[in-house]
Amino acid sequence: MSSAVEQDFGGRGDPQLRALRAALKAAVNRDLSVRLPSNAGSTSTREIASNFNRLLALNAEMANEITRVEQAVRGEGRMSEIASLLGATGSWLLVPQSVNALINGLVQPSTEVAGVISAVAEGDLTQKMALESRDSRSRVSSSALAPQSTLWLTS
Repeated sequence: MSSAVEQDFGGRGDPQLRALRAALKAAVNRDLSVRLPSNAGSTSTREIASNFNRLLALNAEMANEITRVEQAVRGEGRMSEIASLLGATGSWLLVPQSVNALINGLVQPSTEVAGVISAVAEGDLTQKMALESRDSRSRVSSSALAPQSTLWLTS
């Protein structure tokens, strides 16, 4: 650790430096509940503590939001649920956007298959669905459309 940082924290034996080390270690070990006291020490140490606490709070907020959306989509079947982090910008915005894109990418083929199945059940054999050959969606789509093709050929 640089001498400037050690001086700001009062040296290696300083309680604030020990608290920072312990909090960083806990955060690295995925404990987002740890916080530093932000009302003691110099202006610089209070600012470091405050920013550290905010960073961990943002990480915890993101983890809670992803957990909330996972429970809504997987547990409750609410396929239109979206993740959001209020005020997020830059890289912080990428996480909820990626989660939403993942959900949409998984839900969209199922929605299309359900639409085709409903149409076939109502006797409409004209509905089409795009097939993709690179992944399992094509197998699901092909399986769902096989009855339609058979019905069309036999009608």
